[in-house]
Amino acid sequence: MVDSYQEVAARMRRGTITGWSADRRLLVRAEWSEQVFICDVLRLIAGPRLEYPVGTGVVFLASDDEQESGYVLGALGGGAS
Repeated sequence: MVDSYQEVAARMRRGTITGWSADRRLLVRAEWSEQVFICDVLRLIAGPRLEYPVGTGVVFLASDDEQESGYVLGALGGGAS
């Protein structure tokens, strides 16, 4: 359970998509270490499923337990449109 926005901010991380788990969740390597997190993706219920190719930079929320899991909040911007 989240107690405060400070707690959420403390668990936010930058990472890079490295692949997919057997159950099609994203594998995200944390920018600050070689630790890999298995992440679900935050998405709008009415929106399409977002695609995250390998190498995409993302922001994710690390789980509050000791497991290497989390939630991808979105891709990092940049590049030409």
